[in-house]
Amino acid sequence: MTAPTIVAPVSRHLDVADLVRAVTFYRDTLGFEVHAHADHSAELTLGPARITLGRRGPGAGIAGRSILFFETDDVAATYDILAARGAEPTAPADVNWIKMRMIEIRDPDGNTLWFGKGIGASRACRTTSSHSFCRAFRCRRKARSDCNQYIFTWIDVDKVLSLTWKI
Repeated sequence: MTAPTIVAPVSRHLDVADLVRAVTFYRDTLGFEVHAHADHSAELTLGPARITLGRRGPGAGIAGRSILFFETDDVAATYDILAARGAEPTAPADVNWIKMRMIEIRDPDGNTLWFGKGIGASRACRTTSSHSFCRAFRCRRKARSDCNQYIFTWIDVDKVLSLTWKI
């Protein structure tokens, strides 16, 4: 079996309480490569996913927690690898309202990391990141014939903060 891969771009900055602990988690548990690491920040990549970690300021608390979505080509294999590395992922589950098969883990700072793959979608939608989210937002825009026009990049805990529209 080949190792699963991240198949859609993600670019995100996360503030963390302990930079060394976070770099160790993202590198050793998730498999990210460390490209730059200074006293105050680190840049990591895994396929098309890029994360910059920075030190959280004093008093930031849980308000700085985020949810990151990584589209993978194989949820079951991702689960197996993360479990073997001690990440304690949730069991793979079909989330019908977004038409995704997903697992979830938490990083040491409490950020939620989702790994998922579309289920039951057309071939065109399978080529985009999180195609089901584009369907959810379609009602807010004029109807489009192809989901390839949208790429979901990230959300915060309580609300969507960023959508990248590819037109």
